[in-house]
Amino acid sequence: MNSGRILNFNSWKIKALNENIEDEVVQDQLAQGELMDPDMGPSKGCDNWSSTVTTANTPYQTGVVSSVWNGSGKPKITIDKADKDGFVLTYSGAPSGSILIHGKCGGGDTIHQACIVLERELNKHFKWLAKDGILVKPDHSGIKLDGPVSEGAGKMRLTMTIPLLPATEADAITNFKRRGGWGHPQLAGFGEMKTEASTKSSKGCDGVHTYTYPSQYQSDQSQWSKAKLTEHFIFWRDLAGSGYVKKDATDLDIPKVNVDIDNTRVDNIYVAPTIDLPKN
Repeated sequence: MNSGRILNFNSWKIKALNENIEDEVVQDQLAQGELMDPDMGPSKGCDNWSSTVTTANTPYQTGVVSSVWNGSGKPKITIDKADKDGFVLTYSGAPSGSILIHGKCGGGDTIHQACIVLERELNKHFKWLAKDGILVKPDHSGIKLDGPVSEGAGKMRLTMTIPLLPATEADAITNFKRRGGWGHPQLAGFGEMKTEASTKSSKGCDGVHTYTYPSQYQSDQSQWSKAKLTEHFIFWRDLAGSGYVKKDATDLDIPKVNVDIDNTRVDNIYVAPTIDLPKN
């Protein structure tokens, strides 16, 4: 377990250069105008996202995110990845008025900017797991957008759930990208995702997966315009770029025993805890 890593992404560009786990996502977001390069200055965009997990520093913990956003309301984002089998991001607060991540420093769609946070943090999670030798893939049938819905008092909530399944080197996923629209279907972004998915088919990308809220509209493109939120996701695999470290028996918590095999002493045999060895 990489227990020394702390979720604090104010210096995301430095971490990207040092760890080489975020470069591709960052460059994609820069190209879309969703994210600014700090070297380009505030006139080129705003990236006020920062997060701190207040529990133990492991990739799977739940943390309440605090952020230095300008604007009123100070929405809260909770990222729940306490179990490697799933990833849940919840936004709660005013739907607009704060700037989280926006290419033109706009605060009119703060709640939808949380989807960019999802992209950044889920990519981090995939790579954290890969570096621990844990390979996963999304359960597409279980991915769900819940919201935006009113919480009263001028607040709204959006929860995005990405269930994860165990995977092998042949079908694992390590990269995620999205485009979407709040109150519109983002058809231009859908076209961009289709084009990019076709270039990544050799990396396990199986096309664009579209999700809507309410979910009843997502299976029919002609109905997307009726949805409150439409998100287009693509996933692919880059084990080398993810820093994947394959674990062997010496890296696992498997007990070792000394046994006699055909009257020959053999030391430090790895056995599963459920196996009963014969007594000689």
